[in-house]
Order: sequence, then structure tokens, then C-alpha cells
Amino acid sequence: MSKVVRMSQDIISRNIHKKSTLNVVGLLISGSALAQILQLLSQSFLARLYDVSQFGILAQVSSAGSIIAVAGTLQMHQAMVLPRSEEESCDLFATGFFASTLIAVIFFFAFSYWKVDLFGDTLSNLLPLLCSVFALGLCYGYLLRGWQTARGNFKVLSIFTVIHAICIILFQIGMGFLEVDKGLIYGVLIGEFVTSLFFIIFRYAPRISSVSASLIQPRKIFNYIKSYYQFSFIGTIQELVSLSVLMFPLFMFSMMYGTEIGGQYAMAHRFAWAPVLLVGNAFTQISFYTFSGLSIKELKVFPTLKFGKRTFAILCVGGAGALIFPIILPLILGKKWLLAGELGGWVSIWAVFFFLSIPYRVCYRVLQWQFAQLIVDGIILLCQFILFHNLSKISPVVMMCCLAIVGIFQNIIMIIVMRFLLSIHVRKSLTFTV
Repeated sequence: MSKVVRMSQDIISRNIHKKSTLNVVGLLISGSALAQILQLLSQSFLARLYDVSQFGILAQVSSAGSIIAVAGTLQMHQAMVLPRSEEESCDLFATGFFASTLIAVIFFFAFSYWKVDLFGDTLSNLLPLLCSVFALGLCYGYLLRGWQTARGNFKVLSIFTVIHAICIILFQIGMGFLEVDKGLIYGVLIGEFVTSLFFIIFRYAPRISSVSASLIQPRKIFNYIKSYYQFSFIGTIQELVSLSVLMFPLFMFSMMYGTEIGGQYAMAHRFAWAPVLLVGNAFTQISFYTFSGLSIKELKVFPTLKFGKRTFAILCVGGAGALIFPIILPLILGKKWLLAGELGGWVSIWAVFFFLSIPYRVCYRVLQWQFAQLIVDGIILLCQFILFHNLSKISPVVMMCCLAIVGIFQNIIMIIVMRFLLSIHVRKSLTFTV
């Protein structure tokens, strides 16, 4: 058994405090579900309060910022669950804080240099700064959530997930009534930092003095980056490519078709992906805790990794979503969102296959086989780039259909490769035993 697995088991037994996995899942999913319901309900109001193009601009900022944020923390928010001492966890928090601040500044200058190529003439002046600030807000939020995850404070995480959603909704609505230009973006930015401030005010963050003491020791920070290279380098690259597969189309639709159509895709993306990602994040955290205590042989026969009624039910949900999206979305948002409904049907099918692959994605991380996942995601990202580069004149719906097909194949391949690797390792272990 690897050192990472042994340490993870210690963290599980210490932090969950004998709670059943089902209770923990319920805590996380209940908060995520409530936050998601509030966000989806707000979309109907926001869709009438803002122009479609504003959602396209938000899509560009959020997609670019989310990709920066993955690189920003160097995955230190994930690594925080491993240390045995609170002091080391605090050092990892400081390492992530330092890295995210530095990387956000670097990307600001990079985006400013290529701003016209990335955002166009009319939007180029302010968006580099907004992307970098948004990334910084996400990074700090990731680190604070990682701090609570390491302590098993899932109730706190659930509550703050709801607070986070409420803050963003209220600020976006307020900006809309004040008719602030780019109010959607400013609402998200303010909401991110206000939520992080709540963590600090209610003392659900490491002590500022402890973090400051670590920040003034750069050698110590670089030693942690080196020590946790599986997270800071391999894990970061893998997560960066994996997230880019989801976010690249969000950015490219606005860039290639304009912010009006980009806004239509952003809304379809919101309704199709947000529920999957929010529930999936809770599922990912619990799967990580559960799988880290299992052997490869046990993982191979684990119920979550076997096809059955659950798989069939999820596929039925995806099929139903594809049929009702073109009808329901314009009814909820208004007739100007007809294209979002057409795009949303294909997005929902892609999202469902992604959800099916989540436990397998966790296996790649737990078993430290991220390189195999990186290869698959890298090939898919290349396919997306080829589609946008060579088929730039096709309609948005046909482009979305092509992207969905590529996404379906991505997740099917991800599942097949993991099952193949598990079978190979189990067979080798049996041979060695004999």
C-alpha cells in the first residue's frame, strides 16, 4: 500500500469521525443541490435583466479564469488532505496562496499582450484584468474549501456552497438594476471574494499569522512544491487539460460566432453542466475518500465501477434532457433563447456521459495513473481545436453536435482504459501470488 493511500486512510478516520459515507454525501449534495436550484431559478430573471451578449462576455471571462485557477493553486487544495499535522496543512495553504497570486499576475500580463487576439478589439481593454481577478477569487475559494475538507467539516462546506450562490445571485441582480456595464461579471467577482471573506470572519480559515509566517519563507514554499510534485506538476497539468476540454468550447463560441451566440451557448452550458458538476464534485470528494482505502482488486469489483441499473438510469436522464431542452429552456428564459435550447440538448448528452466517468476519473487520481488520463484528455482537446479551426463556417448547432460526439467518445475511452488497466494489474498480482 502506497504512502499516499496510508496517509489518506488516517485522514479519513480522523476527520469523518465515524460518520457513514451516506451521511457525508447527503451533506455535500444537499448544499450543492440547494445552491444549484437557486442559481437556476435566478437565470430566468437574469436572462431578462441582461442582454444575451453579456452572457457571452461572462463565458469568456469565466472559462479563461477557471483554467488559470486550476494552474493557480498547483492543486495544493487537493494536497491539503494528506498531511498529518495542521502546521503542514497551513504551509500548503500558504504555498497555494503564493502560487495563485503569482500565476494570476503572470496571466494578466500575458492576456494584456495578446488581448486583441483573444478578446477582439471592442472587449480587449478590461477583460485581461477581469479574467485574472476572477481566477484569483476562485483560487482563494479552492484553498479555503480544501482547508475545510482536510478537517472533515462537510457541513461547513455545504453551508458555504449555498452562501456562495446567494452572494453571486444578489450582486448580479443588484448590478442589473443599477444597469452597470458587465454587471454579470462584477457580480460573480464580488460574490467570490465576499464568500472567501465569510470563511475568514467566521474563523474557518487558517490563521493569518501562520500563513504570513510561511509566505516569508520562499525556500520552504518551493520545497513543498517539489515534495508534492504529483499534485503541483503532474496533477496540475492533468487537471488543466481536463478542465480545458470543458471550458475551451465556452471560450471559442464567443470568439468564433460572437458574444450573442456565445451567450446562447453559455446559457445552455449553465443549465446542462452546472447540476452535473455540482453533484459530481460532491461525488468526487466522497469517491476519493472511499477509493483511497481500497486495493486495486477491490476497486475492480467495487459497485460504483460496475455497469447496472444506475448506468441505465443516468443514460435515460440524458436522453430525456436532450428531448426536453429545446422545449423547456425557451419557456423558462424567453423566446430570444431558442438557440440555447437547441444547443442544450447536445450539451446534456455530453454532460451525462461525463457523469458516468466520474468514479473512473477518481481512480486515475487515487492510483496515480493521471498520465493515462492526460493522454486521453490531450487527444480530445486537440480534436476540439481541429474542429474550431477547420470547421469555422458550420452552424453553431452542428458544431455543438460534433463537440458532443467527441465528448461522448472521450468519456467512453476513459472508462474502457481504466477497466483495462485495473484488469491488467489484478492479473499481474494474481500471477505474482501464484
